[in-house]
Amino acid sequence: MRKRRGLSGLLLIFTILLMISPWAIRWIQRTWISPALVLKPEREVAIPYSGNLAVHPGGEGLYLVRNAEVRYFHPQQDQDWAFGTETLVPVTGNNDKHLFLMEASPRYLLRINEQGHMLYQQAANRSADSMFACETGFLLLQHPEENRLQPFSVLDPDGRVMGSMLLTEGVVLQASISGRHERVLISVLRRAGNTFETALLMYDLYGVLQSSQNLQGKVVADHLITDEGDVVVLTTESLHRYTLTMEERWQTPVEPFYLTARDKTGYWALAHRAEIMGDMANEAANGNSEGDPPETIITFIEWEAEKVTLFEEAAAIQELKVNDRFLLMGQQRRLAVLNHRGELLDEQSYQDDVEELFLLPGQRIAVLRRGQIHFYQLQTGD
Repeated sequence: MRKRRGLSGLLLIFTILLMISPWAIRWIQRTWISPALVLKPEREVAIPYSGNLAVHPGGEGLYLVRNAEVRYFHPQQDQDWAFGTETLVPVTGNNDKHLFLMEASPRYLLRINEQGHMLYQQAANRSADSMFACETGFLLLQHPEENRLQPFSVLDPDGRVMGSMLLTEGVVLQASISGRHERVLISVLRRAGNTFETALLMYDLYGVLQSSQNLQGKVVADHLITDEGDVVVLTTESLHRYTLTMEERWQTPVEPFYLTARDKTGYWALAHRAEIMGDMANEAANGNSEGDPPETIITFIEWEAEKVTLFEEAAAIQELKVNDRFLLMGQQRRLAVLNHRGELLDEQSYQDDVEELFLLPGQRIAVLRRGQIHFYQLQTGD
């Protein structure tokens, strides 16, 4: 009897210590308690709207490339900066911190950080159609076609060429690079007899082919190499999770979608027209059969947990973003912030449409509208 009481007391003490630990408190808050988060405006910026415009996230702000000029806007105005470039329509790319930019004449490749410092300025011996950067600073350049061949180059974090690939057939759909795992993944659509297939080509950073995986009759919409070393591939019919050696771990079918968003930690969101999803989707989405039928069904996929959730959205969606905590939806003259259960946290209305959304560090959100950028921070309501 005393032994049982002693064990019960130890269990109680352990439970109390667990409950008061910071980790446990954060887990309980995120899992069971949904604090009232609201959008707190931080800054509005007027920007020129005419001309060629490219906007990329970097650090806590946004890079804006337009008409031979690079500008950086931060929620705090004193951290803004700008400088000129040598070309009107540069090819650009980014990771979560830095902007990569290819000037046309003279042909230089630039890497710029959020403080406006040029980390390198390397002369380039060939132009690029597009570029893909990873968090460790490795860069994959897709060059213009040469005699029906598609060349690629891999650059190290200092902008020096360290590898190259030359694709001999097919149409390139997507490309990803991971310096951390020393891999490049390129998806190519090509003929396969009387039908077609997508080839998933895995290379090392020196351009040596490591593996090839064929998806018969499927078209790849997007793919990535995760920080943990998984390969996640979204096709028009299914989502696949592979190991780095392209051994399949999990897959789930998906319905036809018109918009997609994903992050690098384990989440993918798809927007579907409600009329193509059928009664099953409407019943699964919160079990809501009352009121007007929804226009959109969201499929929320957690590939780490191998979990799929459906929920409804009343209106069509024009922009979609997701991270490890939030889901952003840009609709006609509206921004909506949801949690992963599809519950509305806050919303904002505008006089015109949302053109692009950005999820930034520190629970910040940036909204691009015609001629304006809005910065918000998600904070606990008073």
